[in-house]
Amino acid sequence: MLISTRLDTLGDVLHPTKDSMVTRGVASIRSPVRNLNEFQPHLLHDEFVHEVVQAFRDEYDVHEPVQSVTYDADTMNIDEIRHGMAELPSWNWAFGQTPEFTYKIGRKFPWGDVTAEIHSRHGIILSCKLTTEESTVQSSLEELGKALRDQKYGSIDCGPLNMKGQPMTDVIEWLVEEMST
Repeated sequence: MLISTRLDTLGDVLHPTKDSMVTRGVASIRSPVRNLNEFQPHLLHDEFVHEVVQAFRDEYDVHEPVQSVTYDADTMNIDEIRHGMAELPSWNWAFGQTPEFTYKIGRKFPWGDVTAEIHSRHGIILSCKLTTEESTVQSSLEELGKALRDQKYGSIDCGPLNMKGQPMTDVIEWLVEEMST
């Protein structure tokens, strides 16, 4: 619920900047958005929370007092909270549940331009096609693309690839950065 959000910037925050990402997920449908303070100019957050709690109580016939949870050692002893807190920073939470997508990106390097087309499902790279006009680098890029297959999106391990030279170092660093944002 939006009480007094800057609606002029909301669209920028909600739309991905990755124009070159094609997903098989369900597309969003734009809906009109308004702030609650347009209808109740003096509405405060605490009042809103109170009304939501009351509506929940009425709907579900709940009479117990509201329980506040604070982050402390006692809270972390509750299994559900501890497991939830451990899951949020995990790779599976961030990438492992993603729908199938293809991400096309490009980058200009001092030695030439590179295009990457990464195809992934459930966070696993199914294919990575790397291309450049620089013939001296193309075969190494093809080898790198093959080596990325079946790796985890967002945490690729390029250490054992044994890719040497500035062009490969540049491309690997770029891909690691792109997949972490």
